[in-house]
Amino acid sequence: KEIDNIRALINSQVSGILMSFSNETDNSNHLRIITDNNIPLVLFDRVDNSSDIDCIVNDDYQISKNVIDHLTEKGYKNIAFICGPTNLSVYKDRLNGFKNGLNSNNLKMKKQWMFEGIKTKGEAHSITLNLFNNNNERPDAIFCTGDTLALGVITALKEININIPDEVGVVGYSNDTFSEIISPSLTSIEQFPQEIGSNAAKILINIIESENVDHAKKTILIKSKLIARDSSNK
Repeated sequence: KEIDNIRALINSQVSGILMSFSNETDNSNHLRIITDNNIPLVLFDRVDNSSDIDCIVNDDYQISKNVIDHLTEKGYKNIAFICGPTNLSVYKDRLNGFKNGLNSNNLKMKKQWMFEGIKTKGEAHSITLNLFNNNNERPDAIFCTGDTLALGVITALKEININIPDEVGVVGYSNDTFSEIISPSLTSIEQFPQEIGSNAAKILINIIESENVDHAKKTILIKSKLIARDSSNK
């Protein structure tokens, strides 16, 4: 579908394209359809760091490490990780930040508590039930790379009467609208999407107006912010 959308845009003779990969994208070969047609392209959020293309991204690695620092400061020591598809750099960076955060806080990384390629609330819900119903050793915190995943975790924990945050802390990612109105309110990461979109649009417009597709490509890093709420406030 992503390829079909690109071809439709090219056939419509657009002046430029702003693009963020879908969670289902497993390679960036189809970007050549755009570049071969000399159409200005800017990637944002879910990008391909290996491509010579202008990108606007968050500091996913550092902020994920900061999440582990936060959980450690709150007294959590056994942290599970539910992550999106790591073929995308955005999730790979969050995974590496998680690992580094564990290491810098002298916490053990337990592979049985690490789940990659998770895309839906239902999957996160099932993982959580399995973690707490089928294991004697349980995590005391769960870090998810999306708020929707975290919502699945919270729903499952409530179903089995596990108190959040006293027994298990939960952290999401993206600071979706619902994160501050659910109970307990969800600790999450503010990505500043308006700033990302504004920067991406400015770069694309500059490329179009300068008519210089072969300019030196650059990556702009937008710093994220940890929003601490009740779900990790033990």
